[in-house]
Amino acid sequence: FTCDPLTGNPGFITVTANYGIGESVVSASAEPDTFVLKKRRLEDPSIQSSQIGQKSLYTTTSECDGVATVPVSEEKAQRSCILEEDVLALAAIGTQIEKTYTTPQDIEWALQNGNFFMLQCRPVTTFLRESDCELLNEFNDGLKSAKEILTTGNVSEVLPGAPSPLGMSLLRCAFEVNCRANCVKFVQASSPDPSQYMPMWGPMYCYCYFLWLSDGLRKTGNDGNLMEKSIMYSILGRDASSEVEAGVKRMRKITRWKVPVQLFFIAKTMFTVTSGVESASKKTGDLHLKIDHTATAAQIYDFMGRALHELREPSILLMKAALSSSFYNVLILRILSTAKGALDNEVFCQLSKILKGTDAESADVPRMIQVLGQVLRESPEKEKFLKMTTEEARHWLSTTESDCGKKYREFIQKHGHRAVKEFDVYTKPWALDPSSLLKSLKAAAAAPEMKQTAPSRWDASQFPYRLSMFQSFILKLVAPKARAAVEAREATKSATVRVVHQLRLLCHQLSNCMVQEGRLPSHKLLFFLTYEEIGILLGTRSPELVLKAQRRQKIHAKADKNRYPSVFVGIPKPIERLEKSVEGDFEIKGTPMSQGVVEGKVRVAGTFDEAPLIQKGEILVTTATDTGWTPYFPLLAGVVTEIGGPLSHGAVVAREYGLPCVVGIEGITTMLNSGDTIRLDGNTGVIRKIALLQAEDD
Repeated sequence: FTCDPLTGNPGFITVTANYGIGESVVSASAEPDTFVLKKRRLEDPSIQSSQIGQKSLYTTTSECDGVATVPVSEEKAQRSCILEEDVLALAAIGTQIEKTYTTPQDIEWALQNGNFFMLQCRPVTTFLRESDCELLNEFNDGLKSAKEILTTGNVSEVLPGAPSPLGMSLLRCAFEVNCRANCVKFVQASSPDPSQYMPMWGPMYCYCYFLWLSDGLRKTGNDGNLMEKSIMYSILGRDASSEVEAGVKRMRKITRWKVPVQLFFIAKTMFTVTSGVESASKKTGDLHLKIDHTATAAQIYDFMGRALHELREPSILLMKAALSSSFYNVLILRILSTAKGALDNEVFCQLSKILKGTDAESADVPRMIQVLGQVLRESPEKEKFLKMTTEEARHWLSTTESDCGKKYREFIQKHGHRAVKEFDVYTKPWALDPSSLLKSLKAAAAAPEMKQTAPSRWDASQFPYRLSMFQSFILKLVAPKARAAVEAREATKSATVRVVHQLRLLCHQLSNCMVQEGRLPSHKLLFFLTYEEIGILLGTRSPELVLKAQRRQKIHAKADKNRYPSVFVGIPKPIERLEKSVEGDFEIKGTPMSQGVVEGKVRVAGTFDEAPLIQKGEILVTTATDTGWTPYFPLLAGVVTEIGGPLSHGAVVAREYGLPCVVGIEGITTMLNSGDTIRLDGNTGVIRKIALLQAEDD
């Protein structure tokens, strides 16, 4: 290889060699000698490291059978099969071939009687393919500085974990494209960033969204500290100012003549926050994005593109309602803290009382579950329902004409589009997967009835500290508007999610159609392509995009588990989980041949006859693999072999599939048993058995 076959680093050359013809190296029937050479700018390459392989046998020509496998004597096995000067000469030849073809090359060669023969060469296919690290960071947005203040507040509630690539495309359309003009108007007097390439709300990093605080925490005048604390409390529920002292807090230049215009726009938005909400809710409730079932994938894709405009109205209303609600909260906090003389817990207690009693749509979900739970509790079929499986319960509630069935179908009709991570089209809401909902209903039906008391409205006359006449007037004027803003925010959020759900149903129809047309091997892969990439795939049938979607699916599962601090300064870094210390485990190191880290169950297969026992997600541990094992690789999470090299089948296929792979661990098939749990690190070559951790988990 005229580059590092593992990382693609063009500064190195890797040479593997064995006695006889090259079949023993390619088939991994013998461990070859390996030489790593470092390229130098004005000089010939130099040998950086060498490793003498076992070379227990080699392949040669035979007059009878054409090819024969012959054992290597112990004396020959212990010394290198090629001289260092021949290695240097071979590296020079490889460098010339690389210059001729202008790309790193994978070259098969032979040396006989002092003469080199170049048998074949091809470009290194994995050299230009993105690494797992590159795929994990491919959607990252740039940071304005190295000391940006970022937070997961709000974002972790609305969109926890990592959204799918297709979900990101639609979210960008809903909020970045549709809402940018209105967002700029909210801060037009403070010279907002005019770049169309900088996200308005905050950057994405490793598939996760964050909010920018550096632009919001501007200390202006004597109220700067109060405003900063108000924003912190609004987003995080606590004052984290001391944690971000090292961060950037931008002081933008204020354009005085724009201040009245900005204030007028903010006031108009705040006082008309409920305008258009009811009509948007009705419109999205009646929305059904349907296309004939005989339509082709290309026709469904075009229809979905034309339907994206349905996101515009509810997303803009949601943005206005969310900002208005935030402005009202800050205004009320300003009044209360001024009257109290400090921004403390008592002030926030009063704020919660002021906002209490809203008729928010999100609050209707637990209410309807409680009502449905009460109906189930009083139903004569209660005990039967509690003993049903999830699928049986779903079928019964969907078909029965009893009050239980009617209430359930009413709930699905009204709130079936909701779920955790509901803005992502990859998520299955209650209408598609009600398993979590049915568990809640069973718990509600089994629990004793609880009496509910209606929330009391805030009464200004019972305020614990004195307000001036002006403060009391403003508070009485603003309080109902603040509650209305909360209701508008929840209603428009639900309306936006309804449109997302309709687009979700289109995505499922499109994915099924693309599978039927042979464009995708699995319907789930559609959600790991961006909207633009789907169009490219429909036009080109690009296998590279399908492979990228498969790799993204694996990376997404890991990124979705990452958790970040609630507020921090600088580049986002996941919170490190402490590994459990397990006594009696062993750790062994081999040679890494494909990068990645995975933890899972082991499948020890001494021979190919045991290959059919492989289960999805297992790590294969075997002596060596050849072409016959290839159909099982899509099931695997990783590969470990006793013998092999960069050209061995297991290493090559593992790299193509993006599986972690470690080779050269003699006796590993006798050290492990099927069902053991190991941690396979394809970056360092370390394998760690964690049997006791498995026992604890069990």
